[in-house]
Amino acid sequence: MSARVRTWPSLLSEQGLGHSAEILRRAKAPDLAELVQAVAVREIQAPVSTTRQAMHARLQRMHTTITAGAVILATRESTFADFVLSKDFALLRPMSAGTHLKVRHLLKQLPFDPEGASKLFQRCFSELRALAESFAQLSYEEALRVNGLIVGMMVAPLLLGPACLDQWLAAMAVARQSGLLENAYIQMQLLLIGSFVGDWREHSGWLLDSRMRAVEMADIYLFVRRDFLPEIFELQVRQVRGEVLPARECLYTPRPCSTLNLLLDYACGCMRDTGHLDSPGLALMLLHWLKDLRQDLEALPPSLVSPADRRGISDRLAKFERIQVMEKRRFWRMVDELAPSALQAELIELWSASADSSW
Repeated sequence: MSARVRTWPSLLSEQGLGHSAEILRRAKAPDLAELVQAVAVREIQAPVSTTRQAMHARLQRMHTTITAGAVILATRESTFADFVLSKDFALLRPMSAGTHLKVRHLLKQLPFDPEGASKLFQRCFSELRALAESFAQLSYEEALRVNGLIVGMMVAPLLLGPACLDQWLAAMAVARQSGLLENAYIQMQLLLIGSFVGDWREHSGWLLDSRMRAVEMADIYLFVRRDFLPEIFELQVRQVRGEVLPARECLYTPRPCSTLNLLLDYACGCMRDTGHLDSPGLALMLLHWLKDLRQDLEALPPSLVSPADRRGISDRLAKFERIQVMEKRRFWRMVDELAPSALQAELIELWSASADSSW
């Protein structure tokens, strides 16, 4: 017997599927474009030789190619800029680790326009600002769309860095006046963008506030998850509306350790990204993930931590530790350039504590 595969393509409108397929064609994957459209109308079944898990993994890789490709193409073509602001794009869960890591990779295949990226930032920010007084009352659909706006804003800072500093500073001035920063989730995302463009001080100060840890960890757990269960969309909507979620509530319910493993994989990827160890804000964020992950792991009931989970987490912690050894010069150079401060002390303490693969 064969298993019918049902995943994210069935969530999209016909227009959203069309844009998704076109992005895959532009990324030189026409066979995958056909597969997405076939899955959406339930015309395809996983063959006996292909497991349901393997088919799902393939579709997941396509999803991150589509979301990352969309924001790159949106810097050059208004059709894709409209797609980034649409309900369909929000249903693709663009606020994800896979999208972040895939963007740089796709630059080799898709055209990117720096000026267009700045225009996309401004367009998405203008839409976000218009919602400043109504986050708590947003409809489910509009609340989900906020994450698409944030991803649209992030592409220029992520790829252009300090060249976007003036634009970010201007946006932050408007955000303060309009009340955007009263929403802790939106504030966190805007301050994170500040770290990408080189103004990491506000982001670092925010991260040093222990009251903000739940906001950060809830966000990163949802960020690394790969599923499209209804609960993950509900949790994202609650975040956008201003609710501070308990971080552990954002773990994948059937197998919470799977989320912890995904976070460790992402953390290892970030350690190889020069930006994360050149920016005190990004380094502090990354090292806090490891500290809070260990605490959440210890709090899980033993029945939810299988031997395989234990091995996987131990192996990934050991991998992180090996990368730390390779990257220690860069980290200590960054720390040494800081004035003696609470930030410097916190970075040193977290770095030392994370260099331990045992738990």
